[in-house]
Amino acid sequence: MGDGFRPRSQAHPVLAAGGLLLAGALSGLILSLLLPYRLFEVGVLPGSSIVFSPLITGFVMEAYGRRRVRRGLSRSYFSSFWGAAAFAFAMSVVRFAMVGRP
Repeated sequence: MGDGFRPRSQAHPVLAAGGLLLAGALSGLILSLLLPYRLFEVGVLPGSSIVFSPLITGFVMEAYGRRRVRRGLSRSYFSSFWGAAAFAFAMSVVRFAMVGRP
């Protein structure tokens, strides 16, 4: 599970993706147990967080990863668009399945 958070040169991409999906799912489970209610009222499109959360998280973490590279630091798969988006997707799917359905 830790491959997603290791420097890219030391991590296998498939193991990193699996680890990030698993970490996201576990985070969604823990968050759902701690906060067993919706954080926001249902809008026009229930479940839209399954799409928007990974996109926003991916863009933010991609910018963070590029900043680390500019500073000469290593970059993990989590600090890439796809790694962060996979984590956020798994987290939002689990959270939606547990508390997000109207």
